[in-house]
Amino acid sequence: MIKAVIFDWGGVIAPFSGGGWLGVLADMLDMAIEDLLPHWRAAGYGDLSRGTIDEAEFFRLLEDSLGRKLPDDASRIWVDGSAFNPWPEMLDFIKQLKDDHYKVGLLSNTVRPMTVVIRQKNLYEGFDPLILSDEVGFMKPELPIYQKVLDELQLPANECVYVDDSLRNLEPAKKLGMITVLASDNPMETIALIRQALK
Repeated sequence: MIKAVIFDWGGVIAPFSGGGWLGVLADMLDMAIEDLLPHWRAAGYGDLSRGTIDEAEFFRLLEDSLGRKLPDDASRIWVDGSAFNPWPEMLDFIKQLKDDHYKVGLLSNTVRPMTVVIRQKNLYEGFDPLILSDEVGFMKPELPIYQKVLDELQLPANECVYVDDSLRNLEPAKKLGMITVLASDNPMETIALIRQALK
């Protein structure tokens, strides 16, 4: 019997705006995303997501990799490219899950500047467990972050559904034994897929 549904945030509960952080920065630099991506990775985006470097260090390393200065307002990518406006249908569905006595958790790759804004907006309230990569030191698709969710839920993997918009991030959950759902960019389709998984 399924007892918990664990959600990713961006692309599942809320749509990304502006093509995400990378898309916003690519526009600011007048670069293609695919040309910016190697520099983004070389600058240690993974370390930023795990909370082991801060934004200032990430931007310094990014400038070194690019061989050019970033715009003075580069920090706005965390607001302009983040998912701050949840789909109302998804919020209603999450409330219904709780009313039906399912545990509802959140597992998200984040960076501190985004996390701060989402907390200010109280958008993380009600998720238990709340597992954010920049706070736990691991990021998806690293197996320990999925294990942490299970440990906090104190449930076996086969009693949990995990929902993400990335196949790559679903694989470790499936490997642990969770039931996985690949989210659509249409929230009603995602909800229908989750309902099917709960049966």
